[in-house]
Amino acid sequence: MWRSPLPKIPGYYLLGVAGRGQFGRVLCAYHVAWRCLVALKELDKHRFPTHKLLRELRFLIDLNHPNIAKCFTLLYTDQHRYLVLEYCEAGTLRDLMRCSDCLTPRQRVRLVIDLLKGLEYAHNLQIVHCDIKPENVLLQLSNEGWRVKVSDFGIAHLLEESEQHLGSCTGSPAYMAPERFYGQFSCSSDLYAVGIILYELFTGNRPFTGTAEELMTAHLHQRPPDLERLPAPLQGIVQKALAKLPAQRYSSAGAMISALEQAIADLPVDSTPSFPVLTVPSSWGQRQGTISAMTSWRKEKLLLAIANQVLVMPQQDSPQPLLTTHHPIQQVEQVGDYLFVKTDQALLRYPLANPSGGVLLYQTKQPYTAAIAPCGSWFAIGRGETLEIRSLRYRKSYQLILQQREILAVQALDAHYLVCLVRKRNAPENRLVFLSRRGQVLGRVAVPYPAKQIVKSTTPYRLLVLLAEPHPALLLVDLLPYRTRRLPLPFVPQFVTATPWGYAIASNQVLMLFDLMGQNVGNLAFSQTISAVTAWQLDQLAVAEGCHLHLLNLGELGVDLIF
Repeated sequence: MWRSPLPKIPGYYLLGVAGRGQFGRVLCAYHVAWRCLVALKELDKHRFPTHKLLRELRFLIDLNHPNIAKCFTLLYTDQHRYLVLEYCEAGTLRDLMRCSDCLTPRQRVRLVIDLLKGLEYAHNLQIVHCDIKPENVLLQLSNEGWRVKVSDFGIAHLLEESEQHLGSCTGSPAYMAPERFYGQFSCSSDLYAVGIILYELFTGNRPFTGTAEELMTAHLHQRPPDLERLPAPLQGIVQKALAKLPAQRYSSAGAMISALEQAIADLPVDSTPSFPVLTVPSSWGQRQGTISAMTSWRKEKLLLAIANQVLVMPQQDSPQPLLTTHHPIQQVEQVGDYLFVKTDQALLRYPLANPSGGVLLYQTKQPYTAAIAPCGSWFAIGRGETLEIRSLRYRKSYQLILQQREILAVQALDAHYLVCLVRKRNAPENRLVFLSRRGQVLGRVAVPYPAKQIVKSTTPYRLLVLLAEPHPALLLVDLLPYRTRRLPLPFVPQFVTATPWGYAIASNQVLMLFDLMGQNVGNLAFSQTISAVTAWQLDQLAVAEGCHLHLLNLGELGVDLIF
């Protein structure tokens, strides 16, 4: 998992390319000594000469604010120079704007207020950013939703340089104030760019589009169109922020913050999103006993767990008994030619060619969580503070005690690595702890919300993290590079199932369907509580609600997916 074609840098695990800028790549890395993620901003010596590097570094050293991406140090290697920056795992504001349907009006305004707070601090130090745009607004997840971090001060200027006419017209024309096209700038130039971002957050489009020349003409002479598309409390704010003359805009970032804070009170109260739901007929088959777990077997068959029995169901035929355990079954998983069965007191392995020849792998009377390697050669058990990894091939065992950390869930990432979701005792703090199959801790990453379960996606090195109350959401966590995305839900998810086409998220009697990009593509309502879900064949879904089993053809139901 941690092997990469990227250059090796002592003291860092390089996890991939997080982005690309004007002067080089931005790498996601894990700092071994600091035990945290950092961003390495790669600076090409030819495109980013030393005097520009020293200029940006001078600004970054002076800036220390919760809403500005922090610079830790400067790193030199034989090939490159890097700025070591605070890592923002939730991407950019541009990424969030692509799925802005998940944002409430108040959340959008709060993002802009955070942006203005960072700019207010910089302006008080006489620093004008000069390139505010969604791509330069980074995001971190927080308990409140998102935390804004202003980044990329590469073309920033000091106010005193404006008086000496040392400015330039470099920047992003779509977000440049009129005076910026003539090499002039002031603090209100940044506020103009913020006004465009606010307009774009609510309308989905920038007020002006076109070539660089067309954008210059529009910024200089045209009024922002369709202001009525904005909520009424924000129309006057955007109009003032986008005034052509700097003197007619807000006098400071603080003044614009005050206006937005007053406008928030008149915006609709935040609420969980609602989704249209399709009711599923309740007459699609009935079986005896509550189905507690399911998995597909060789694509054409289903394995059902009912009480302490596993049954096999070929196509539409009645299920036939396959094996029986001594305790109620919680989970079944097929790996290669074996079926792994987790009960409330034991983990067992059965050869599918001879299900009567089961082997007891682990036994306990305490609550535990288990994970099976994709190759089936080892498994991991989490119980309390203890993590145990056992090799089935070499009969070896590795044990690790996570001091003061309760293991909530374990998941195998590939044949070599695994991840644990842990919680600090008597504290809401959660972490993802990454380990090798021999128990070596490779890294730790904080999860800003109370979580209860992790599920591996069919997308390589992507995890689904189920959040506990009071956060009705699901986190999509990509590991290479490390990125997170928050999917708001109208309920606290009970469990999630990964499928080749996306994710099925269940809670009580509702099943929400998302594609691999995290877009909601359909929702199904059932008459009873959903107890198990699994993908079956390419376009079908098996859903158990108590003793009822539904075999759903998603194409026939009109779900917005391409199979």
